[in-house]
Amino acid sequence: MLGDHPDRQARRAARRDWPIRAYRSGEFPEDGFLVDLSVEERLAIVTDVTETCWAVAGKEVRDVPRRDWPLNIVRDPNVK
Repeated sequence: MLGDHPDRQARRAARRDWPIRAYRSGEFPEDGFLVDLSVEERLAIVTDVTETCWAVAGKEVRDVPRRDWPLNIVRDPNVK
């Protein structure tokens, strides 16, 4: 059975010590580990994770100029 393979068991055991947690969409960590991080620190974490995922997938990480990013900026008129 695939779930009982010794290599899978060893990898599963090793992941128990990883300093990460998984949450379902809409759930939040109970200890608020992001609360003390600045926006820059949060962005750095997301950038690192994203680049790592691309590398693991064998994809090239492209340096796209900001003007070419596929997004729209919508400013909230109530925020000064």
